[in-house]
Amino acid sequence: MTVSALNNVVYRFNASRSGVKLIEYLADILLRVQNWPHEHIDDLLPASWLRLKEAGQLPPLNPA
Repeated sequence: MTVSALNNVVYRFNASRSGVKLIEYLADILLRVQNWPHEHIDDLLPASWLRLKEAGQLPPLNPA
């Protein structure tokens, strides 16, 4: 993830005010983004991520 992409995520996070804890969110998506399907990258935006997390629909992390 580039710095500009990370800045975009942080901006969207701040703008959304979705109730996501920033450190928890970033720690999770930074592990997921490397193997996440490109066609579903919007699922890692804060509001979508929180919805999936609360519904138990995020796949388990597979640390390398």
